[in-house]
Order: sequence, then structure tokens, then C-alpha cells
Amino acid sequence: MSDSSTTNGAGAAPAVIPLEGTVESLGRAAVRMGFVTEEQVNEAAAAQAEFAHAGLRKKLGELMIEKKYIGTEQLEFIVKNQTVSKKRIGDYELISKLGEGGMGAVYKARQMSMDRVVAVKILSPANAKKPDCRNRFESEARAVAKLNHPNIVTGIDAGHADGYYYFAMEFVDGDTLGQHLNRMGGKLEERVALKFIRQIALALQHAHANNLLHRDVKPDNILIDKKHTIAKLADLGLAREADKSEEGTTRIGQAVGTPFYMSPEQARGKDLTPATDFYSLGGTLFNLLTGQIPFTGATAAVIMARHITDPVPNPRVLEPSVSSETAQFVVRCLQKAPQDRFKTSDELIQEIDRILERRKPDSALAVSKNKQSSGRATRELSPVGNDAATDTKSGKGGRKRKFRRRREDKSSALLIILLVVTVLAAGLIYAVLSGRNERPRKNPADTRHKEG
Repeated sequence: MSDSSTTNGAGAAPAVIPLEGTVESLGRAAVRMGFVTEEQVNEAAAAQAEFAHAGLRKKLGELMIEKKYIGTEQLEFIVKNQTVSKKRIGDYELISKLGEGGMGAVYKARQMSMDRVVAVKILSPANAKKPDCRNRFESEARAVAKLNHPNIVTGIDAGHADGYYYFAMEFVDGDTLGQHLNRMGGKLEERVALKFIRQIALALQHAHANNLLHRDVKPDNILIDKKHTIAKLADLGLAREADKSEEGTTRIGQAVGTPFYMSPEQARGKDLTPATDFYSLGGTLFNLLTGQIPFTGATAAVIMARHITDPVPNPRVLEPSVSSETAQFVVRCLQKAPQDRFKTSDELIQEIDRILERRKPDSALAVSKNKQSSGRATRELSPVGNDAATDTKSGKGGRKRKFRRRREDKSSALLIILLVVTVLAAGLIYAVLSGRNERPRKNPADTRHKEG
């Protein structure tokens, strides 16, 4: 991290260049590309303001999708093609916009001094004016600097330059888990979901070992690579040391982060433990398996109240194909009392491993059946393929194939002859027996009469 990565929160913030002059707004870009009209953008923006008033943060792009103005692929195209007028911030040359969140926007960029592609998060001008937002932004950089794990996005540099607060990190070429979920139709296959969750559990294990709580685990804060095999925990903007109290920071109606995966104690503003992250992890798995969030509501306050008071939902009610073992795992993560959840990351990971192992025979059987089917298909096809290859090299293959066919034809003819002979023999025997039974028998009285 650069020396400028930490700034006294009480000090004056540097002059901030308006971000609007650097990056074209999403709405303006969508209109320019002809995907929507200005009226549709204004309607989506009005809905966004209503959600914000209710304590729920909704992205403009998400709302345009919900209103069916655009599709998911169109939104991704718009984001990647937003005009970036300012090309350089400190050591970083901006290439394209990757996404936008509550704190600011994230860009694909090139670190000039190292000649490598990175991701750069830039604090929005509005948040840069707020000391608490600046402190949170800088605390993320400090938190990431403490961590070094393959399932956590690696931090590179942080500071402020050219009037911007920035945080540079490794570039993960892929999607968020939330985007991937949408691509897959809203649900993931159980084993796939469990494997992603296991990797994030490993990331949390490392964070907790370094005395850090994430406090905002959700699909949009998990990045996966293009091959959909590696998951990385991102956005540690809400991370804090486990032994630091923030009583009153999170109250019903004044949520820090999203309320959809928030633990009851976090909604109440109580002291937090690693079990808080386990609750959010369970809520994330619930979403991956069912396509729905554990609790919904018209406002953030309603949703958080339901986390506190409503019964724990069972994913099998919404998705009966979920195994009972995985459903029990989710239900345990979502228990109201922290002590009723998993005690440690080790215990949680071990349970995931047990579930995956118990589910393994079904998969192994399916693989075995596939191999057997493949083997049969290969055996059925291989004589033709081998003979064809032999025919190309010499004429022996053709002769062998003809000989086989003649031999098979002779065998078939012999079998038919045997069947015909058997039938004829059976018919002859039947006829002989029938003739004997029908021949008139001699009467003993007639014999005696002739003899007399």
C-alpha cells in the first residue's frame, strides 16, 4: 500500500474532480447506444430514489432489467462501453468500467509502472466528501493488506491522486457470483453451489484467523473466474476487527450494507462474532439453491425485522431437489442465535466436506454409467473406424471386413436351417402321435366271435 493509503478521517479531504466528467453515466450511455429512451431512464431513476428512501439500495441497471427495458447481456455491454474521458489516475490508466456499488465504481485499468492489468475502485465524489465513507474506503485497503489467501481478492495499492481516492487490487477476469447466478437461470446445481461456498468459507477462515469479520458476504461480493471454478471474496469495505465494538452503528432502518443477508444481531446493532459471517454465508447458499433470498420486504426495516423474528426458512420448501443434508446445513447457518450456528470455520468446512462426500457416490455412479455407455459406443463404432483406417493404409481391412460379414451370414443361415428342421421334426412327431390315437382299436368280443 502506498503511504497515501491512510488519511486522518478528521483531516480535510483533497479536492475531488467530479467523476461525472470522467465516466459517462450509465443512463446516458444506454440512451446513446439506443437501448432505452430518456423517459425510461428517468422512470428507473425515480424508482431507484424510492428504494433509497425505503433504505434499499438498487442499481439503476438492475431496475432497468426489472422493468424489462434491457436484458442482462445488454447491461453488461453498456457498462463495458461507457465512455471514459479521463484516462489516468496516478499510476493507473483506466480501460473500462467493470461495475458500480454504493461506495463508488470499479474499473479495469493498467498499472503503468508494472505493466499489468488490475482493477481499481474509485470512491464516488459524493462519498469522498463524507469522512465516514473515506474511513470505510481506507479501512478496506488496510483489511485487504492484512490478508493473503487464494480465495480473497489481493490488494495492490491504495491512496489518492489527481483528486480521487482509489484502491487497486488484482483483476479477476470473470463475473460476480450474482451475475453468474443470473446467467444460469437463477439457480445453481447443489454440488456446484456447495463448492463455491466452501471456497468462501476458506476465505472467511483466513480472515477470522486474522481477527477480521467481513460483515457483508453476498453473491455480489464474490468473484468467480471465467472457468467457474475459483471463487474469491471481495469488497471488504465493511470488514472490521472482531474485538472492536460498533454498538449502534447498525440499527433497524439504518443498515450498513445490504439487509438481505444480514444476521439478526447485525440488524440489532449487537456485538458481532464469526457466526455473523456464517449467517450471511448460509443466506448466500439459500439464494444459490432456490433463486430467492431468505427474507423479503418493502423496506430495509421490514426485511431486517423478519431476520430477527420470522422462522428460519428451509430451502427444500422452495426447491425440493435440495438434499436434506444441505438443507440442514443452511438452516443451521440461519439460526437466530449465534451460538446455535457453527462455532468455527473449521467446523463449517468439515460439514461441507461431509455433505460433498456423502453426495459423491451418486456422482461416481453417474460417471461410471457414462464411461460404460461411452465404452459400448466405442466398441460398437471401433470396428468400422479401425477397418476404415486400415483400408486407407492397405486392402487388408476390406478383406477382413468382408470375411467377417460372410462368416456372420453363414452363421445366420445355419441358425435359420436349424430352426426350420426343429419345427419340421416337431410337426412330424406330432402327426405320428395323432395318427396312432385316431386308429380304431380292435374289440375283444369280435375276436372271440371270429375264432368260434
